[in-house]
Amino acid sequence: MSKNLFDLFEQNVNKTPEKTAIVHDKKHLTYQELFRDVKTLSAHLHHKGVTKNTHLAIIANNSIEFVTIMLSCAYLGATIVPLPLTLKNERLVKALRRSDCDFAIGWFTTISYLAENNIFNNDKLIAMGKKAGNCDFYDDFFHKHAAFSISDSVPPDTNYILTMTSGSTGDPKPIIFTQKTKINRSIIATKEIYDLNDNDTVLVSTPLYHSLALRSVLLPLLIGGTAILLTKFTAKNWVDAVEKHNVTFLFAVSTQLEAITHYMQENTYNLNSLNTIISSSALLKQNIKEKLLNIFNCTIYECYGTSEVGVVSHLKVKEMMGSVGKALPYVDLKIKNGEILCKTLTAFEGYYKNEEATQKAHDEEGYFRTGDLGTLDKNGFLFYQGRTKDVIITGAINVYPKDIEDLINEFEEVEDCAVIGIENEHFGEIIVACMTEKDNYSIKIPDIQKACLKHLTDYQMPQKFKIVKSFPKSGLGKILKNDLKKMVVNEERKVGKFNCGTTS
Repeated sequence: MSKNLFDLFEQNVNKTPEKTAIVHDKKHLTYQELFRDVKTLSAHLHHKGVTKNTHLAIIANNSIEFVTIMLSCAYLGATIVPLPLTLKNERLVKALRRSDCDFAIGWFTTISYLAENNIFNNDKLIAMGKKAGNCDFYDDFFHKHAAFSISDSVPPDTNYILTMTSGSTGDPKPIIFTQKTKINRSIIATKEIYDLNDNDTVLVSTPLYHSLALRSVLLPLLIGGTAILLTKFTAKNWVDAVEKHNVTFLFAVSTQLEAITHYMQENTYNLNSLNTIISSSALLKQNIKEKLLNIFNCTIYECYGTSEVGVVSHLKVKEMMGSVGKALPYVDLKIKNGEILCKTLTAFEGYYKNEEATQKAHDEEGYFRTGDLGTLDKNGFLFYQGRTKDVIITGAINVYPKDIEDLINEFEEVEDCAVIGIENEHFGEIIVACMTEKDNYSIKIPDIQKACLKHLTDYQMPQKFKIVKSFPKSGLGKILKNDLKKMVVNEERKVGKFNCGTTS
Protein backbone atom coordinates (compact mmCIF):
# COMPACT_ATOMS: atom_id res chain seq x y z
CA MET A 1 0.00 0.00 0.00
CA SER A 2 1.28 3.50 -0.83
CA LYS A 3 2.05 5.87 2.03
CA ASN A 4 -0.74 7.84 3.65
CA LEU A 5 -0.48 11.45 4.79
CA PHE A 6 0.71 10.63 8.31
CA ASP A 7 3.34 8.20 6.99
CA LEU A 8 4.91 11.02 4.97
CA PHE A 9 4.92 13.30 7.99
CA GLU A 10 6.46 10.58 10.18
CA GLN A 11 9.24 10.05 7.62
CA ASN A 12 10.37 13.59 8.27
CA VAL A 13 10.06 13.13 12.03
CA ASN A 14 12.51 10.23 11.79
CA LYS A 15 14.79 12.06 9.37
CA THR A 16 15.06 15.45 11.13
CA PRO A 17 13.45 15.20 14.60
CA GLU A 18 15.04 18.43 15.92
CA LYS A 19 14.21 20.56 12.87
CA THR A 20 11.53 23.25 13.30
CA ALA A 21 8.32 21.93 11.77
CA ILE A 22 5.94 24.80 12.45
CA VAL A 23 5.99 28.33 13.82
CA HIS A 24 3.00 30.34 15.03
CA ASP A 25 3.54 33.69 16.77
CA LYS A 26 6.23 32.98 19.37
CA LYS A 27 5.59 29.24 19.50
CA HIS A 28 7.95 26.88 17.67
CA LEU A 29 7.59 23.09 17.50
CA THR A 30 10.16 20.67 16.15
CA TYR A 31 9.09 17.65 14.15
CA GLN A 32 9.60 15.46 17.22
CA GLU A 33 7.55 17.80 19.44
CA LEU A 34 4.73 18.04 16.93
CA PHE A 35 4.75 14.25 16.48
CA ARG A 36 4.58 13.80 20.27
CA ASP A 37 1.59 16.15 20.54
CA VAL A 38 -0.18 14.44 17.64
CA LYS A 39 0.24 11.01 19.23
CA THR A 40 -0.97 12.31 22.62
CA LEU A 41 -4.02 13.94 21.11
CA SER A 42 -4.71 10.78 19.07
CA ALA A 43 -4.78 8.70 22.25
CA HIS A 44 -7.38 10.99 23.82
CA LEU A 45 -9.51 11.28 20.67
CA HIS A 46 -9.42 7.51 20.18
CA HIS A 47 -10.50 7.03 23.80
CA LYS A 48 -13.44 9.37 23.15
CA GLY A 49 -14.48 7.31 20.12
CA VAL A 50 -12.80 9.06 17.18
CA THR A 51 -11.89 6.30 14.70
CA LYS A 52 -11.83 5.68 10.95
CA ASN A 53 -14.50 7.65 9.11
CA THR A 54 -15.51 9.69 12.18
CA HIS A 55 -16.43 13.26 11.18
CA LEU A 56 -14.85 15.89 13.42
CA ALA A 57 -15.48 19.63 13.03
CA ILE A 58 -12.68 22.10 13.72
CA ILE A 59 -13.99 25.59 14.48
CA ALA A 60 -10.97 27.71 15.34
CA ASN A 61 -8.56 30.35 14.14
CA ASN A 62 -5.15 29.50 12.69
CA SER A 63 -2.97 27.86 15.33
CA ILE A 64 -0.57 24.99 15.91
CA GLU A 65 -3.40 23.26 17.73
CA PHE A 66 -5.46 23.33 14.52
CA VAL A 67 -2.61 21.62 12.65
CA THR A 68 -2.14 19.07 15.47
CA ILE A 69 -5.81 18.12 15.17
CA MET A 70 -5.44 17.78 11.39
CA LEU A 71 -2.50 15.39 11.71
CA SER A 72 -4.17 13.42 14.49
CA CYS A 73 -7.25 12.85 12.35
CA ALA A 74 -5.03 11.80 9.44
CA TYR A 75 -3.39 9.24 11.74
CA LEU A 76 -6.72 7.92 13.05
CA GLY A 77 -8.38 7.90 9.63
CA ALA A 78 -11.00 10.43 10.73
CA THR A 79 -12.48 13.13 8.49
CA ILE A 80 -12.08 16.79 9.45
CA VAL A 81 -14.69 19.44 8.72
CA PRO A 82 -12.94 22.84 8.99
CA LEU A 83 -15.41 25.67 9.61
CA PRO A 84 -14.90 29.41 10.11
CA LEU A 85 -15.13 30.68 13.66
CA THR A 86 -17.40 33.45 12.37
CA LEU A 87 -20.06 30.93 11.37
CA LYS A 88 -23.03 31.54 13.62
CA ASN A 89 -26.20 30.05 15.05
CA GLU A 90 -28.45 28.12 12.69
CA ARG A 91 -26.01 28.31 9.79
CA LEU A 92 -23.32 26.71 11.91
CA VAL A 93 -25.74 24.00 12.96
CA LYS A 94 -26.81 23.42 9.36
CA ALA A 95 -23.20 23.01 8.23
CA LEU A 96 -22.47 20.57 11.07
CA ARG A 97 -25.52 18.48 10.28
CA ARG A 98 -25.00 18.62 6.53
CA SER A 99 -21.53 17.13 7.02
CA ASP A 100 -22.69 14.57 9.63
CA CYS A 101 -20.25 15.73 12.30
CA ASP A 102 -19.87 13.35 15.24
CA PHE A 103 -17.52 15.56 17.28
CA ALA A 104 -16.50 19.21 17.41
CA ILE A 105 -13.32 20.88 18.62
CA GLY A 106 -13.32 24.64 18.70
CA TRP A 107 -13.05 27.96 20.43
CA PHE A 108 -14.83 27.96 23.80
CA THR A 109 -17.54 30.45 22.76
CA THR A 110 -18.68 28.22 19.89
CA ILE A 111 -18.41 25.05 21.96
CA SER A 112 -20.48 26.68 24.72
CA TYR A 113 -23.16 27.54 22.17
CA LEU A 114 -23.25 23.97 20.85
CA ALA A 115 -23.45 22.54 24.37
CA GLU A 116 -26.08 24.97 25.66
CA ASN A 117 -28.31 24.34 22.66
CA ASN A 118 -27.90 20.54 22.87
CA ILE A 119 -26.46 20.31 19.37
CA PHE A 120 -23.94 17.78 20.71
CA ASN A 121 -23.61 15.91 23.97
CA ASN A 122 -20.86 17.35 26.16
CA ASP A 123 -18.71 14.25 25.70
CA LYS A 124 -18.57 15.01 21.96
CA LEU A 125 -17.24 18.54 22.45
CA ILE A 126 -13.72 19.81 23.16
CA ALA A 127 -13.13 23.48 24.02
CA MET A 128 -10.06 25.53 23.12
CA GLY A 129 -8.89 28.79 24.70
CA LYS A 130 -10.93 28.39 27.90
CA LYS A 131 -12.99 25.69 29.55
CA ALA A 132 -16.63 25.46 28.47
CA GLY A 133 -18.95 23.93 31.05
CA ASN A 134 -18.57 20.18 31.38
CA CYS A 135 -16.91 19.76 27.99
CA ASP A 136 -13.34 18.48 27.72
CA PHE A 137 -10.65 21.17 27.62
CA TYR A 138 -8.05 20.72 24.89
CA ASP A 139 -5.09 21.81 27.04
CA ASP A 140 -5.89 19.18 29.68
CA PHE A 141 -4.96 16.43 27.22
CA PHE A 142 -1.31 17.48 27.35
CA HIS A 143 -0.63 17.43 31.09
CA LYS A 144 0.95 14.04 30.49
CA HIS A 145 2.07 12.81 27.10
CA ALA A 146 0.82 9.41 26.00
CA ALA A 147 2.34 6.83 23.69
CA PHE A 148 -0.28 5.55 21.29
CA SER A 149 -0.45 3.41 18.16
CA ILE A 150 -3.29 2.26 15.96
CA SER A 151 -3.40 -1.34 14.83
CA ASP A 152 -4.13 -0.80 11.13
CA SER A 153 -2.59 1.75 8.80
CA VAL A 154 -5.06 4.12 7.14
CA PRO A 155 -5.45 3.68 3.35
CA PRO A 156 -4.57 6.84 1.36
CA ASP A 157 -7.97 6.81 -0.32
CA THR A 158 -9.69 7.38 3.05
CA ASN A 159 -11.88 10.50 3.17
CA TYR A 160 -9.92 13.18 4.97
CA ILE A 161 -11.53 16.62 4.53
CA LEU A 162 -15.05 17.86 3.93
CA THR A 163 -14.83 21.49 2.88
CA MET A 164 -17.90 23.60 2.16
CA THR A 165 -18.57 25.17 -1.21
CA SER A 166 -20.50 28.22 -0.06
CA GLY A 167 -18.82 29.48 3.06
CA SER A 168 -20.61 26.69 4.91
CA THR A 169 -23.94 28.49 4.91
CA GLY A 170 -27.27 28.55 3.15
CA ASP A 171 -27.35 25.17 1.44
CA PRO A 172 -23.81 23.88 2.08
CA LYS A 173 -22.46 21.33 -0.38
CA PRO A 174 -19.45 19.61 1.20
CA ILE A 175 -16.60 18.61 -1.11
CA ILE A 176 -14.81 15.34 -0.32
CA PHE A 177 -11.01 15.27 -0.31
CA THR A 178 -9.20 12.03 0.44
CA GLN A 179 -5.74 11.88 1.99
CA LYS A 180 -4.48 11.00 -1.48
CA THR A 181 -6.03 14.17 -2.90
CA LYS A 182 -4.15 16.33 -0.42
CA ILE A 183 -0.93 14.37 -0.95
CA ASN A 184 -1.22 14.83 -4.73
CA ARG A 185 -1.88 18.55 -4.32
CA SER A 186 1.17 18.90 -2.09
CA ILE A 187 3.62 16.59 -3.86
CA ILE A 188 2.64 16.34 -7.55
CA ALA A 189 0.98 19.73 -7.90
CA THR A 190 3.39 21.79 -5.80
CA LYS A 191 6.66 20.15 -4.74
CA GLU A 192 7.37 18.72 -8.20
CA ILE A 193 6.01 21.65 -10.21
CA TYR A 194 7.94 24.30 -8.27
CA ASP A 195 11.00 22.16 -7.42
CA LEU A 196 10.64 22.39 -3.63
CA ASN A 197 12.61 20.42 -1.04
CA ASP A 198 13.18 20.12 2.70
CA ASN A 199 15.08 23.42 2.76
CA ASP A 200 11.94 25.38 1.92
CA THR A 201 10.05 27.52 4.39
CA VAL A 202 6.40 28.05 3.49
CA LEU A 203 4.18 30.91 4.70
CA VAL A 204 0.50 30.15 5.40
CA SER A 205 -1.44 33.43 5.33
CA THR A 206 -5.06 32.40 4.67
CA PRO A 207 -7.55 30.85 7.14
CA LEU A 208 -7.13 27.11 7.68
CA TYR A 209 -10.77 26.41 6.89
CA HIS A 210 -9.85 27.19 3.27
CA SER A 211 -8.55 24.45 1.00
CA LEU A 212 -5.64 26.68 -0.08
CA ALA A 213 -4.41 27.09 3.50
CA LEU A 214 -4.84 23.39 4.27
CA ARG A 215 -2.60 22.56 1.32
CA SER A 216 -0.13 25.29 2.28
CA VAL A 217 0.35 23.99 5.82
CA LEU A 218 0.49 20.30 4.87
CA LEU A 219 3.00 20.90 2.07
CA PRO A 220 6.08 21.65 4.21
CA LEU A 221 5.22 18.96 6.75
CA LEU A 222 5.05 16.33 4.00
CA ILE A 223 8.34 17.35 2.34
CA GLY A 224 10.35 18.06 5.50
CA GLY A 225 10.27 21.85 5.34
CA THR A 226 9.03 24.45 7.82
CA ALA A 227 5.56 26.01 8.01
CA ILE A 228 5.12 29.62 9.17
CA LEU A 229 1.51 30.16 10.22
CA LEU A 230 -0.08 33.62 10.43
CA THR A 231 -3.01 34.08 12.79
CA LYS A 232 -4.47 36.75 10.55
CA PHE A 233 -3.31 38.41 7.37
CA THR A 234 -2.24 42.01 7.26
CA ALA A 235 0.32 43.34 4.82
CA LYS A 236 2.66 44.15 7.72
CA ASN A 237 2.28 40.69 9.32
CA TRP A 238 2.95 39.04 5.96
CA VAL A 239 6.03 41.08 5.15
CA ASP A 240 7.40 40.77 8.70
CA ALA A 241 7.01 36.99 8.57
CA VAL A 242 8.73 36.65 5.19
CA GLU A 243 11.71 38.69 6.37
CA LYS A 244 12.01 37.24 9.88
CA HIS A 245 11.69 33.57 8.90
CA ASN A 246 13.37 33.70 5.47
CA VAL A 247 10.28 32.37 3.73
CA THR A 248 11.06 30.84 0.33
CA PHE A 249 7.65 29.81 -1.04
CA LEU A 250 4.03 30.80 -0.55
CA PHE A 251 0.54 30.92 -1.96
CA ALA A 252 -1.26 34.25 -1.72
CA VAL A 253 -4.66 35.41 -2.86
CA SER A 254 -4.70 38.31 -5.28
CA THR A 255 -6.22 40.79 -2.82
CA GLN A 256 -3.39 40.07 -0.36
CA LEU A 257 -0.78 40.78 -3.02
CA GLU A 258 -2.54 44.01 -3.91
CA ALA A 259 -2.47 45.12 -0.26
CA ILE A 260 1.20 44.17 -0.04
CA THR A 261 2.14 46.28 -3.07
CA HIS A 262 0.54 49.32 -1.43
CA TYR A 263 2.31 48.64 1.87
CA MET A 264 5.69 48.10 0.23
CA GLN A 265 5.54 51.46 -1.49
CA GLU A 266 5.98 53.11 1.91
CA ASN A 267 8.13 50.52 3.72
CA THR A 268 11.46 48.84 3.05
CA TYR A 269 12.15 45.18 3.80
CA ASN A 270 14.63 42.52 2.76
CA LEU A 271 12.52 39.86 1.06
CA ASN A 272 15.30 38.26 -0.96
CA SER A 273 14.68 34.84 0.61
CA LEU A 274 11.58 34.44 -1.54
CA ASN A 275 12.02 32.15 -4.53
CA THR A 276 8.41 31.68 -5.62
CA ILE A 277 5.04 33.39 -5.10
CA ILE A 278 1.85 31.78 -6.41
CA SER A 279 -1.13 34.10 -6.85
CA SER A 280 -4.47 32.36 -6.49
CA SER A 281 -8.20 33.26 -6.53
CA ALA A 282 -9.10 36.26 -8.71
CA LEU A 283 -6.92 37.44 -11.58
CA LEU A 284 -4.32 40.10 -10.85
CA LYS A 285 -4.82 43.53 -12.36
CA GLN A 286 -2.13 44.56 -14.84
CA ASN A 287 -0.88 47.48 -12.74
CA ILE A 288 -0.55 45.17 -9.72
CA LYS A 289 1.45 42.67 -11.78
CA GLU A 290 3.85 45.42 -12.75
CA LYS A 291 4.25 46.55 -9.13
CA LEU A 292 4.89 42.97 -7.97
CA LEU A 293 7.60 42.51 -10.56
CA ASN A 294 9.26 45.71 -9.37
CA ILE A 295 9.03 44.80 -5.68
CA PHE A 296 9.99 41.12 -5.64
CA ASN A 297 13.16 39.57 -6.98
CA CYS A 298 11.59 36.14 -7.41
CA THR A 299 9.40 34.14 -9.77
CA ILE A 300 5.71 35.02 -9.55
CA TYR A 301 3.08 32.72 -10.99
CA GLU A 302 -0.61 33.33 -11.53
CA CYS A 303 -2.75 30.22 -11.41
CA TYR A 304 -6.27 29.22 -12.30
CA GLY A 305 -8.31 26.48 -10.65
CA THR A 306 -11.29 25.61 -8.47
CA SER A 307 -11.75 24.11 -5.01
CA GLU A 308 -12.96 20.86 -6.55
CA VAL A 309 -9.98 20.22 -8.82
CA GLY A 310 -7.19 22.39 -7.43
CA VAL A 311 -4.81 24.31 -9.68
CA VAL A 312 -5.46 23.64 -13.37
CA SER A 313 -3.10 26.05 -15.15
CA HIS A 314 -0.43 28.61 -14.38
CA LEU A 315 2.03 30.97 -15.98
CA LYS A 316 4.73 33.38 -14.94
CA VAL A 317 3.27 36.83 -14.41
CA LYS A 318 5.45 38.47 -17.09
CA GLU A 319 4.38 35.98 -19.78
CA MET A 320 1.40 36.03 -22.20
CA MET A 321 -0.63 38.92 -20.82
CA GLY A 322 -4.32 38.11 -20.46
CA SER A 323 -3.88 34.35 -20.25
CA VAL A 324 -4.07 32.17 -17.12
CA GLY A 325 -1.41 29.90 -18.57
CA LYS A 326 -1.12 26.39 -19.90
CA ALA A 327 -2.49 23.23 -18.31
CA LEU A 328 -0.17 21.72 -15.73
CA PRO A 329 1.45 18.39 -16.74
CA TYR A 330 -1.10 16.26 -14.88
CA VAL A 331 -4.14 18.15 -16.24
CA ASP A 332 -6.22 17.64 -19.41
CA LEU A 333 -8.17 20.71 -20.50
CA LYS A 334 -10.93 21.25 -23.01
CA ILE A 335 -13.53 23.87 -23.86
CA LYS A 336 -17.10 22.67 -24.34
CA ASN A 337 -19.85 25.14 -25.23
CA GLY A 338 -17.57 27.89 -24.03
CA GLU A 339 -17.08 26.29 -20.59
CA ILE A 340 -13.72 25.20 -19.15
CA LEU A 341 -13.63 21.45 -18.38
CA CYS A 342 -10.74 19.43 -17.00
CA LYS A 343 -9.42 16.07 -15.79
CA THR A 344 -6.70 16.05 -13.14
CA LEU A 345 -4.91 13.93 -10.54
CA THR A 346 -5.82 16.50 -7.91
CA ALA A 347 -9.59 16.27 -8.33
CA PHE A 348 -12.03 15.86 -5.46
CA GLU A 349 -13.88 12.60 -4.81
CA GLY A 350 -17.31 14.14 -5.19
CA TYR A 351 -19.93 16.09 -3.25
CA TYR A 352 -20.73 14.44 0.05
CA LYS A 353 -23.97 12.44 -0.08
CA ASN A 354 -24.91 14.14 -3.34
CA GLU A 355 -24.29 11.74 -6.19
CA GLU A 356 -26.64 13.67 -8.47
CA ALA A 357 -24.62 16.88 -8.07
CA THR A 358 -21.38 14.94 -8.55
CA GLN A 359 -22.62 13.43 -11.80
CA LYS A 360 -23.92 16.77 -13.07
CA ALA A 361 -20.51 18.30 -12.36
CA HIS A 362 -18.88 15.97 -14.91
CA ASP A 363 -19.48 15.32 -18.60
CA GLU A 364 -19.79 11.89 -20.19
CA GLU A 365 -16.00 11.58 -20.46
CA GLY A 366 -15.43 12.35 -16.80
CA TYR A 367 -14.25 15.93 -17.26
CA PHE A 368 -15.17 18.33 -14.44
CA ARG A 369 -17.37 21.26 -15.42
CA THR A 370 -15.76 24.29 -13.78
CA GLY A 371 -18.68 26.63 -14.37
CA ASP A 372 -16.20 29.11 -15.85
CA LEU A 373 -16.05 30.42 -19.40
CA GLY A 374 -12.84 30.43 -21.36
CA THR A 375 -10.95 29.78 -24.59
CA LEU A 376 -7.81 27.86 -25.55
CA ASP A 377 -5.52 29.25 -28.23
CA LYS A 378 -3.55 27.13 -30.72
CA ASN A 379 -0.54 27.07 -28.37
CA GLY A 380 -2.54 25.74 -25.44
CA PHE A 381 -2.84 29.00 -23.49
CA LEU A 382 -6.07 29.27 -21.50
CA PHE A 383 -7.97 32.55 -21.39
CA TYR A 384 -10.53 32.99 -18.61
CA GLN A 385 -13.64 34.93 -19.61
CA GLY A 386 -15.90 34.92 -16.59
CA ARG A 387 -18.15 32.77 -14.43
CA THR A 388 -21.31 30.97 -15.37
CA LYS A 389 -22.13 30.30 -11.70
CA ASP A 390 -23.88 32.91 -9.61
CA VAL A 391 -21.09 33.58 -7.14
CA ILE A 392 -19.40 36.71 -5.80
CA ILE A 393 -15.67 36.65 -5.02
CA THR A 394 -14.91 39.17 -2.32
CA GLY A 395 -11.52 39.22 -0.65
CA ALA A 396 -10.78 35.92 -2.48
CA ILE A 397 -13.70 34.17 -0.74
CA ASN A 398 -16.63 32.71 -2.67
CA VAL A 399 -19.96 34.09 -1.48
CA TYR A 400 -23.24 32.74 -2.82
CA PRO A 401 -25.91 35.45 -3.15
CA LYS A 402 -28.79 33.09 -2.35
CA ASP A 403 -27.62 32.75 1.26
CA ILE A 404 -27.95 36.51 1.76
CA GLU A 405 -31.09 36.88 -0.35
CA ASP A 406 -32.93 34.21 1.65
CA LEU A 407 -32.22 36.10 4.87
CA ILE A 408 -33.27 39.53 3.59
CA ASN A 409 -36.38 38.14 1.92
CA GLU A 410 -37.63 37.08 5.36
CA PHE A 411 -38.42 40.74 6.12
CA GLU A 412 -42.07 41.49 5.62
CA GLU A 413 -41.45 44.83 3.93
CA VAL A 414 -39.12 43.36 1.29
CA GLU A 415 -40.82 42.48 -1.98
CA ASP A 416 -37.70 40.93 -3.48
CA CYS A 417 -33.96 40.95 -2.98
CA ALA A 418 -31.09 40.48 -5.42
CA VAL A 419 -27.50 40.37 -4.21
CA ILE A 420 -24.80 41.28 -6.71
CA GLY A 421 -21.05 41.78 -6.78
CA ILE A 422 -19.66 45.09 -8.00
CA GLU A 423 -16.00 45.34 -9.04
CA ASN A 424 -13.83 46.93 -6.38
CA GLU A 425 -10.09 47.63 -6.40
CA HIS A 426 -9.53 46.46 -2.82
CA PHE A 427 -11.78 43.41 -2.48
CA GLY A 428 -12.15 42.19 -6.05
CA GLU A 429 -15.89 42.65 -5.66
CA ILE A 430 -18.04 44.21 -2.97
CA ILE A 431 -21.40 42.75 -2.05
CA VAL A 432 -24.42 44.94 -2.78
CA ALA A 433 -27.87 43.93 -1.56
CA CYS A 434 -30.59 45.44 -3.75
CA MET A 435 -34.19 45.40 -2.53
CA THR A 436 -37.63 46.38 -3.72
CA GLU A 437 -40.33 47.41 -1.25
CA LYS A 438 -43.82 46.00 -0.94
CA ASP A 439 -46.65 48.46 -1.47
CA ASN A 440 -47.42 50.50 1.65
CA TYR A 441 -44.25 49.29 3.38
CA SER A 442 -40.98 51.04 4.13
CA ILE A 443 -37.71 49.12 4.35
CA LYS A 444 -35.61 50.02 7.39
CA ILE A 445 -32.03 49.34 6.30
CA PRO A 446 -30.55 49.45 9.86
CA ASP A 447 -32.81 46.56 10.86
CA ILE A 448 -31.65 44.52 7.87
CA GLN A 449 -28.03 45.38 8.65
CA LYS A 450 -28.46 44.11 12.21
CA ALA A 451 -29.97 40.84 10.99
CA CYS A 452 -27.12 40.34 8.55
CA LEU A 453 -24.55 40.99 11.28
CA LYS A 454 -26.27 38.46 13.51
CA HIS A 455 -26.83 35.65 11.01
CA LEU A 456 -24.15 35.96 8.34
CA THR A 457 -20.44 35.36 8.48
CA ASP A 458 -18.21 38.44 8.21
CA TYR A 459 -17.26 37.91 4.58
CA GLN A 460 -20.94 37.54 3.56
CA MET A 461 -21.91 40.92 4.98
CA PRO A 462 -23.08 43.29 2.23
CA GLN A 463 -20.99 46.45 2.04
CA LYS A 464 -23.92 48.33 0.58
CA PHE A 465 -27.72 48.11 0.84
CA LYS A 466 -29.73 49.73 -1.92
CA ILE A 467 -33.46 50.18 -2.38
CA VAL A 468 -34.50 50.18 -6.04
CA LYS A 469 -37.88 50.86 -7.60
CA SER A 470 -37.87 47.68 -9.69
CA PHE A 471 -35.59 44.96 -11.02
CA PRO A 472 -34.84 44.37 -14.69
CA LYS A 473 -36.42 41.01 -15.49
CA SER A 474 -36.66 38.52 -18.30
CA GLY A 475 -39.89 37.51 -19.96
CA LEU A 476 -40.07 34.62 -17.50
CA GLY A 477 -39.79 36.98 -14.53
CA LYS A 478 -36.15 36.14 -13.71
CA ILE A 479 -34.06 39.02 -12.37
CA LEU A 480 -31.40 39.94 -14.91
CA LYS A 481 -28.43 40.45 -12.57
CA ASN A 482 -26.01 41.66 -15.22
CA ASP A 483 -28.49 44.38 -16.20
CA LEU A 484 -29.01 45.17 -12.52
CA LYS A 485 -25.26 45.59 -12.03
CA LYS A 486 -25.08 48.03 -14.92
CA MET A 487 -28.05 49.94 -13.55
CA VAL A 488 -26.56 50.20 -10.05
CA VAL A 489 -23.11 51.20 -11.30
CA ASN A 490 -24.58 53.89 -13.59
CA GLU A 491 -26.67 55.31 -10.75
CA GLU A 492 -23.72 55.35 -8.38
CA ARG A 493 -21.50 57.08 -10.91
CA LYS A 494 -23.85 60.03 -10.75
CA VAL A 495 -23.16 60.48 -7.04
CA GLY A 496 -19.60 59.18 -6.84
CA LYS A 497 -17.75 55.91 -6.21
CA PHE A 498 -18.95 53.11 -3.99
CA ASN A 499 -17.93 53.57 -0.40
CA CYS A 500 -17.76 50.30 1.49
CA GLY A 501 -20.11 50.18 4.45
CA THR A 502 -22.47 52.87 3.15
CA THR A 503 -26.18 52.53 2.68
CA SER A 504 -28.68 54.28 0.49
